[in-house]
Amino acid sequence: MPHTASSPTLAQIARLAGVSVPTVSRVANRRENVSTATRLRVEEAMRRTGYVQRRRPRPGASSLVDVVVPGLSTGWTAEILRGAEEAATRDRLSIVISASAPGGRGDRATGGWLDALEARGTAGVLFTATDLPPAQRQWLARHAVPHALIEPAGEPPPDTAAACTANRAGGRAATEHLLRLGHKDIAVIARHSHHALHVDTERLAGYRSALAAAGLHVRQQYLRYAGPAPDRALCVAQDLLAQEHPPTAVLACSAGLAAVLYEAAAQRGLRVPRDLSVVGFDDLTGASRTVPALTAVEPAVAEMSAWGMRTLVTMMHGEAAPVGVTETPPRLVVRQSTAVPHH
Repeated sequence: MPHTASSPTLAQIARLAGVSVPTVSRVANRRENVSTATRLRVEEAMRRTGYVQRRRPRPGASSLVDVVVPGLSTGWTAEILRGAEEAATRDRLSIVISASAPGGRGDRATGGWLDALEARGTAGVLFTATDLPPAQRQWLARHAVPHALIEPAGEPPPDTAAACTANRAGGRAATEHLLRLGHKDIAVIARHSHHALHVDTERLAGYRSALAAAGLHVRQQYLRYAGPAPDRALCVAQDLLAQEHPPTAVLACSAGLAAVLYEAAAQRGLRVPRDLSVVGFDDLTGASRTVPALTAVEPAVAEMSAWGMRTLVTMMHGEAAPVGVTETPPRLVVRQSTAVPHH
């Protein structure tokens, strides 16, 4: 079994795990005839001893990169693949697209995806919009497979290269746009889910800093959080617009909340943008098809994807890549949903 000179022997791992050397070999080679409990015990022993399996590159496979996306039907994924393809062409790489989270549910699903990764001789993996479980991180580290994360669903490990949108800068840019138009009564509707709430907290921080720079105070009645159900979000939007002094502009921290605001405004006989300006976030395809077309803060997804591919190439060449989170400034795309306040 190939391993580095500093790696422990299979016999040492076998003693630590309380199994035979052939069992350790079967686990190291991703064979199926090992129980889940035994596999986990051996993998834990490998992790504790720092065992690193060095794969022999397959002919023609050293330039193969897996790009893992949450699905194929979104504009977000299209931008990820556009950036990855441009970078791959420049560096003469080949791409395999996995159109789902790699782990799936259960140990069998995880093992199956990793088996396929090993069989292909993949040289690196670019994960997008997913939370990489510890077991998979350990497998990638043990098999010396470079990997990078784009917009991770959770907090990435400190020793992992990751890129995400600079959400605070996005919230500030959106608010400054409305301030330049002359709005002073600017509200925010944020989301409720755990990860989205973290993202929206950063966007709120940008909103607050822009108001402070303009000499304006944040009004608590203009800060609203939507519930997990669409009906709850609509109620929150309706209540926001029904105040005695309603806002003239609203930052909706997702494209879905922007659509809810459009509906709530229509129910009150308000027109966007004549009576209410709306700025959304993240929508890369639908924003231009709404009526009126939505002004939105959009992540530079293709740029992040290209960054991820460059980072993988660096690691594939055996060079050290910067770890930690790299923030990418988003773009404010001004369309027809914002205008000067109407009096």
